[in-house]
Amino acid sequence: MQTEQLRWSVIQRLAFIEQRLYWEGRLQKVDLMEHFSISLPQASADIAQYQKMFPGNMGYDLGEKAFTPSSAFQPALTTPDARSYLSQLLLLADDAMDAKSSWLGSVPPMQPSRRSGVA
Repeated sequence: MQTEQLRWSVIQRLAFIEQRLYWEGRLQKVDLMEHFSISLPQASADIAQYQKMFPGNMGYDLGEKAFTPSSAFQPALTTPDARSYLSQLLLLADDAMDAKSSWLGSVPPMQPSRRSGVA
């Protein structure tokens, strides 16, 4: 199935799955449920859809109880962009972005930067 045949909301959830797998290295159904305010059956259906469209891109880690990228993982819906990732981190650190608007699952601890010449 091509993405052109899917609703925009489904494409956004599939892209979210891929982003989490790439940047966080794990995804749980609850991540989808909380971020998109969807039900458990819908989260399960989205994960199944992603697996059907991109077989072999992820597996399930029973110990972590999370989906993880496989060793053959290749982003298919998104192009990982470090600039976008770092921009989201900065916006979250400055409280300029609501955590609900970000696809980041965890934010590493950050210290405010010290700019030269600023007392």
